[in-house]
Amino acid sequence: MPRDRPDRALLILHRALEIEPNSPSTYFQIGGIEEGRYQYYNAERAYQRAVSLSPDNQNYRDHLAEFERKLKAASNADASEAKNR
Repeated sequence: MPRDRPDRALLILHRALEIEPNSPSTYFQIGGIEEGRYQYYNAERAYQRAVSLSPDNQNYRDHLAEFERKLKAASNADASEAKNR
């Protein structure tokens, strides 16, 4: 995947999903790219789809849990900062 061109990588991965729509590894890769682009909603959905397609994959489950923990921590920090203004 072209790491320096995330838009191109996403295009390739979405085309791959047209061929194999139930590929957990493709969804996991999409999640990683979207996370790197700060598209957290899209990243979370892709990670969740990877886990739903491969529930026994501990790496996918661990990564999703850590990602969601970071999102919650960031959300709590934002709320706390707004309260202190």
